[in-house]
Amino acid sequence: MNGRMLQAEVLKTENERLKLEIKGLKKRNEDLENKISHLEQNSGLMQEDYETLMNIMNRARKLVLLEEEERPATKFKMDRNGNLEKMAE
Repeated sequence: MNGRMLQAEVLKTENERLKLEIKGLKKRNEDLENKISHLEQNSGLMQEDYETLMNIMNRARKLVLLEEEERPATKFKMDRNGNLEKMAE
C-alpha cells in the first residue's frame, strides 16, 4: 500500500507541474500572438507610408523635369581671364 500511495503522490506532483507548465506555455503563446499581430499592423502602416513617400517623390521628380523643360538653357561666355560668365537672358 505504501508503494502505491508514494507512486500516486509522485504522479499527482508531476501532474501539477505539467499543468503549471502548460499554463505558462499558453500565456507565452498568447503574448507572442499579440506581438505578431502588433508587428503585422506596424508592417502594414510602414508599407502604406513607404508607398505614399514614393508617390510624393515621383510627383516631385516629374515637377522638376517639367520645370527644367520650361526654363531656357543657361548661356555662358568666357571673359578675358578665362572665367565663365553667365550671360543676361
